[in-house]
Amino acid sequence: VPAVNPATGLDSLMVSEYDISELKQAHDDLEQLNQQQGLTSASVSHEFRAPLNGVLGLTDTLLGAPRCPMHFRKSLAVVMSQARRLNLLVDDILDAASSKRGRLTVKQSRVNLREV
Repeated sequence: VPAVNPATGLDSLMVSEYDISELKQAHDDLEQLNQQQGLTSASVSHEFRAPLNGVLGLTDTLLGAPRCPMHFRKSLAVVMSQARRLNLLVDDILDAASSKRGRLTVKQSRVNLREV
């Protein structure tokens, strides 16, 4: 930074020195933690996926059974609805993890807003 030395009145150059090694180490630690968090989210989401697909498949089978009583059908419809909702949440978690790793593919498509 250009400056004037007040004692001599001569032009001077002011230099500041900072040790950024701690800042760099903190940045590197955060990067590593962020990467681990993304991998953990993806791993946990995949662990949810298998049993959730089992619930969806079994519920669908029971709903398709001709002898399934109506009072069971109502309960099964709630189970199916909530399992689908949970499935969407798992998809969102996987998308977020993929996005953090730079592996998310975005595709444009038309959407009917009344159906969303």
